[in-house]
Amino acid sequence: MKVNADKSKPGFIFNASQVSLGDPNSLAFLEKQLNGTLKDADGNSVANDADPSSIGNAKGAGKVVGPLVQFEVEGVINYDSTSDAGANGNFQPDIRMPGFPGTGGSTDNAGAEVLTFVDLPAGFLTMGVNSDDGFRVTAGNVGDALAAINLGQFDGGRGASDTLFDVYVAEAGTYALRCIWENGGGGSNLEWFTIVNGKKVLLNDAANGGLKAYRALAAGASSPVVVKSVSPTPGQLEVSTAPTITVILADGAAKVDKASVKLNVAGKDVAAKVDQAGGTTTVSYTVSPDFDTATTVAASLSFKDTAGASRTATWNFTTTVLGKEALYIEAEDFNFGGGQWVQDKNIGMDKKPYAGGDYKDLGTDADAEIDYHNPGGNAGQAYRSGTGVAAGKENGSAGSFRGYFDVTDWWTVGWNDAGDWQNYTRKFPTPAAKYNVFGHVSSGGSPIDFELAQVTSDPTKPDQTTKLLAEIKPGRATAGWDTLEIFPFTTPGTQDLAVVELGGLTTLRITLPGGNGDIDYIVFSPAKAVTPPTNPPKLGIAATGGKVVITYEGTLQGSDTVNGTFADVAGATSPFTADTSKAAKFYKARR
Repeated sequence: MKVNADKSKPGFIFNASQVSLGDPNSLAFLEKQLNGTLKDADGNSVANDADPSSIGNAKGAGKVVGPLVQFEVEGVINYDSTSDAGANGNFQPDIRMPGFPGTGGSTDNAGAEVLTFVDLPAGFLTMGVNSDDGFRVTAGNVGDALAAINLGQFDGGRGASDTLFDVYVAEAGTYALRCIWENGGGGSNLEWFTIVNGKKVLLNDAANGGLKAYRALAAGASSPVVVKSVSPTPGQLEVSTAPTITVILADGAAKVDKASVKLNVAGKDVAAKVDQAGGTTTVSYTVSPDFDTATTVAASLSFKDTAGASRTATWNFTTTVLGKEALYIEAEDFNFGGGQWVQDKNIGMDKKPYAGGDYKDLGTDADAEIDYHNPGGNAGQAYRSGTGVAAGKENGSAGSFRGYFDVTDWWTVGWNDAGDWQNYTRKFPTPAAKYNVFGHVSSGGSPIDFELAQVTSDPTKPDQTTKLLAEIKPGRATAGWDTLEIFPFTTPGTQDLAVVELGGLTTLRITLPGGNGDIDYIVFSPAKAVTPPTNPPKLGIAATGGKVVITYEGTLQGSDTVNGTFADVAGATSPFTADTSKAAKFYKARR
């Protein structure tokens, strides 16, 4: 969608934000930060500590606009957020980033939104961002969480590095672009450029052939109602099984008709709360009863504006494997004192919240080869200082989530070497039950490799014997050491979800056979009993004479997306001929 920009105003709008909620390195977290929807532990909005007087290459001091501090920039985006700038990436020296360091003198937990309108030539072009840490570039209706076109991103922590992405422009013209950026901690920089004749050139560096950028629309340009933010975000994984779904609409030239707003969740219209204030409409609904774990949920919001235009916006998200029936072992809470374990406190094995921290400073070097194996010793033993196990990396607010509660004192076991292991003695509920097992792990190097075994000999003595139960071998690493993901433990030698049966007093062992990896926690989720239907509907498909013909029993349902809301196909009878001249369609049969 081409726009009409004010070409007397070159440059960018730079919106800055800094919060004090940990080091998540997450774009989903960043979007909440930029939209002002982050809450502290008491449910209060989090203050923005970006400094309006830190001007960098902006035209002047920043001004507070909603939850952000806004600057106007006439030059280029070649930034370092430290007080003396720096020399990072492709273009040096760097320029000091507007808004940072913040009012507290830090650059940690910084985030920014860069808005601009760029003259793009027709055809393919290569765009790039050099960042420390994450970023996302979108085009089109960039202010709309459900309509913006994602051009490229890096979601996680990293040092100053390039991400290049190809863009196809059907028709030359001026287009809206948005770049969001975040820094968790440590170094921080941002460059935004394109490749021109094989050379990297910053946007708006017209003197060196860079594409011209503008910071404002022309007078009289109209603006539609936009979906400013959505929570859970489109495609988000590991969402609570009882989430509060929130959609924020921002008025454009016309306003949202409050009475027209309808929210549909999992195929049902729900009684959402709709509030309007200051040109913003907030739609919210807390799910009840809870969704099942590991379930993809479709949601849609429909509304009209006061000019009569209507819209239905759809998205989906997937619930966490961390349900209310799950049991937990924090990786840093391994045995001590020759097979001892904490027995008089809740440590994650009774389906109740565990704050964490009950193993702090337990254990010594004398426990090696009974409670753990770590012959080289490692750095960062802040939590278990008497041992050689590096339980000293606190991995930020992204690691506190346990599905139905948050831990408040937690650490990651890191700096593991091949062959390192830790033992965990726990009392599982009886009678024995079957569990699927998941690990919250990461790797900044070689592919992830962890094994789960049961100690079959006396766990209070050395030279123990074990029985291998499951492994995590996804064949890849994560985006970085501090970008942890939940992976399933699988049956050894396969990618099939493992099912382990555990009950009563049990000692388990986590081993790193090779490679490298950090581990935060292990979760044991009751294995789902899948009962096949006694009389399932039949569904068949065949290509006949260039047409797709579906035969079925029961009722045929269709959806525009595989995870979308399926609805009965009006008037369909078997056999049904699908229209292949239109966009892709997905079908299923039900009784």
